[in-house]
Amino acid sequence: MKKEYAIILLFFFVFASIRAQEITGTVYYHNSNRKPAKGVEISASGCNPVYSKDDGTFILKCAAYNQIIELGIGSKDGNNQNITLTNSDDLNRLIIKKNEVQQHIKIYVAVTETLNEKTAKTLARLEKNLFQKVERLESKMEKEHSNFSKRIEKLEDQMYIKETLEELAQLVANTNKETASEVVKPVIENIENGGNLEDALGVFNTSQLEKEYQSILTDKIVDEHQIKQVLKGYELKIKLLVSSLEYEKAIVNYQKSIDILLHTNSNQHQLGVLYYDLAYIHEKLGKYEEALDYTKKSIEILKQLVDPENSDLAMAYYVSSNIYMSLGQFKNALDNSNKAIAIKEKMKQSDKDLALTYEIKAYALLRLEEPEEALQYDLKALDILEGIVDIDPMFLAFSYNGIALDYREIEECEQAYSYMKKAVKITEENVDPQHIELAFMYGNFGKVYKCLFEYEKALQFELKGLAILEKKLSPKHPSIGVLYDNLALTYQLLNQYDKALEFQLKALVISNETLAYNHPNLEVMYSNIALSYQVLGQFDNAIKYYEKSIRLLEASSKKSKNSALASTYHYLGQIYTQVNKPWVAITAYQKAVDYWKKELEGNHLSLGVTYEDIARVYYSMRLFDKSLSYNEQVLEIQKQYQGENHPALAGTYENIGYVYQALGKSKKAKSYFKKALEQRQ
Repeated sequence: MKKEYAIILLFFFVFASIRAQEITGTVYYHNSNRKPAKGVEISASGCNPVYSKDDGTFILKCAAYNQIIELGIGSKDGNNQNITLTNSDDLNRLIIKKNEVQQHIKIYVAVTETLNEKTAKTLARLEKNLFQKVERLESKMEKEHSNFSKRIEKLEDQMYIKETLEELAQLVANTNKETASEVVKPVIENIENGGNLEDALGVFNTSQLEKEYQSILTDKIVDEHQIKQVLKGYELKIKLLVSSLEYEKAIVNYQKSIDILLHTNSNQHQLGVLYYDLAYIHEKLGKYEEALDYTKKSIEILKQLVDPENSDLAMAYYVSSNIYMSLGQFKNALDNSNKAIAIKEKMKQSDKDLALTYEIKAYALLRLEEPEEALQYDLKALDILEGIVDIDPMFLAFSYNGIALDYREIEECEQAYSYMKKAVKITEENVDPQHIELAFMYGNFGKVYKCLFEYEKALQFELKGLAILEKKLSPKHPSIGVLYDNLALTYQLLNQYDKALEFQLKALVISNETLAYNHPNLEVMYSNIALSYQVLGQFDNAIKYYEKSIRLLEASSKKSKNSALASTYHYLGQIYTQVNKPWVAITAYQKAVDYWKKELEGNHLSLGVTYEDIARVYYSMRLFDKSLSYNEQVLEIQKQYQGENHPALAGTYENIGYVYQALGKSKKAKSYFKKALEQRQ
């Protein structure tokens, strides 16, 4: 009978020999009191394939070569049932030595359908228990505004929590209680008997695990199998803690697992994976610098150990790109997302992870002011996600949200509205009305409405989002700061500058506590605060914040750095004009001109606006020749970009007329006043 093969890489180190070596063992069914599994095919390179007998035993006869042997099992048993190997971790360090009787191998297999069903049931129960706990924590936080707020926010990363629960359910289903340690076994039995996460942690023998940890570090335990059992205990405890939102406690246990691997110098691949897992937890807690250090360690180890086309290395780059985004280091985020994508694409892994990596790259490109390219990658991500059967609809909502923001940046506002509407609709249908993700969607819908110049609707959605966040998060949470800043911009667009300033200053307090002093977001925030102070006539404060913005801009690598600096110096020039400091105003305007010329090719309307303001200042200083020169440059730019007959030229003709009048050239002045009148007709 012809069979498919499920190849499991079990490494046997074989030393040179001229005679055949025998590998003997027994195949058992998983958690069956050692019921033998018959008819399971076992094979390896250099060995004649065999089937397990009625009692589950087998003997593989192999020619001994100085090479690693790949052991494989068939995908079905003698009853034609699909099977899965459940104890590969116990088998991947077996050593076959020359002319020695080999250790009898125990292989455990489970019927795949039964294993999947058990995993699904465990997952459903654990999810229900978790969400009940979340409701209790949210209720407590709403009443007390407790410190649980940050942890609750982390729960909103549904992918992370759900995947951790899935891993925990798989670990429970795959653990063989007949070989499990005395630390692990009671916990597995507790969960199988209906216990929730808190129950499982309650029966966890932490003191015994700690004792074994110390014994390994003092070399009282050196047996490799025992060390693996201890690591398995920490793996189980970490998954329980992360699933229970106990991130700080999970970090302690991650570190102990790492201590063991470093002390025993064993399984460096596992060490690399633990480092990026630990980085991910630190990133969730907002400890970005520490998180970054762990990803660097992970990448350094995995690059040396694994094939360049390895999914773990791709994941390390993905986690790193997330952290760089949080730090505002968008070029580094882009570089790491590119590395992750290159690995995934070479492996031909068109899956959810690749889609999420495309989305990270898109967001980095968006922040680097490359919205067209960002849109391409967000659309590629959506194409993958829409092709996944039974995809969580929230993944599609996040994807639509990203595409909407891309279209907003390239000012295709109707397209932005179409995708944002889909994102909000899916979110409203799939989460609680007070869910944080819904608040974020409402906030982004506000941005899209601003793109459509519908400022009242923008305000309506942003206030709805703020109402949710203020119930769910602490008053100084970064997400609230972001929404305060968005609201401030909406109030500016509605010409309510006093209200705008109120929210801007609230946002600034939060940002100063949560962002690095040179974070790119602060530059825009300072500039917007300065504009509010300027319109409200508080010029000293306006100057102070414009200068703060300039300092950050001059040190930045933003693509639009020069145009931003030009605009900021232009605003400074206006303020110095208003406070009757004309020479300081001229200096500011000249800097604006310099930056416009770096940003723009040739003359441009923006440059013309600055020339017009310079002309006004020189006119007020009675330096009429200079005023005339700049007014003539304004006229030349307007004709070039707006045409000879544009109504805007009327104002410039009139300004030139006043200059000639001041110079005592009444005939010239009259001719320009006439042109202004004709232009308006």
